Amino acid sequence: MLISLMEYAALHGRSARSVRQKAKTRGFRTARKIGHNWMVDADEPYSNNRHGSPDNIMRTRVCRQCGKEFQGGPRAWYCPECRENRRRECDRKWKQKKRAGMPTSRPLGSIGRCEICGAEYIVTSARQRYCPNCAKSAVAAVDRKQAMEHYEAAKETENPRRNERRRVKTKTCVICGKLFPADGTARNTCSSECAKKQRKEWQRKKNTKRRKQK
Repeated sequence: MLISLMEYAALHGRSARSVRQKAKTRGFRTARKIGHNWMVDADEPYSNNRHGSPDNIMRTRVCRQCGKEFQGGPRAWYCPECRENRRRECDRKWKQKKRAGMPTSRPLGSIGRCEICGAEYIVTSARQRYCPNCAKSAVAAVDRKQAMEHYEAAKETENPRRNERRRVKTKTCVICGKLFPADGTARNTCSSECAKKQRKEWQRKKNTKRRKQK
């Protein structure tokens, strides 16, 4: 069944822009231009030569908004229903801004204001929100937040050895035998003095092994 490029993009979890570009460059075997619109068979897989066969791209994913499983590509974060709802919400906010006389876009080269420090900067991207001085730390903060969310969601299934180590409350020092609070790391000595003794013992064993090899 032939469907529009927008419907194909939503069905296969791809961006409309990449699907349109692929159709124009004859990347689809079943793509047809009917009138002014491109149409493509809904069952034709979206192939990507950089990443191998379509089987390596399309797989079952979990929607970040509703938690429902769906078939999508690497960048498909939301199921088709939630993706459509998010698109409608963006359109609604855009129309509200337009009715209120607020700017709906920022021209490149215009002046923006940093959301962190309030400093002015020259707009170089439509999604730019921070000045050059704050951008690096802001992106790092977002990465840390996403990493913690991922860890909390998958801590029982990913890296069980690390999780087991973090559940340990106390450890026994390998030098003096004293109990000390565990901090979730691989540290096995209770103090800097014992750690120093441990390093000396390692060095002694290393030197002994080296002399035997001679």
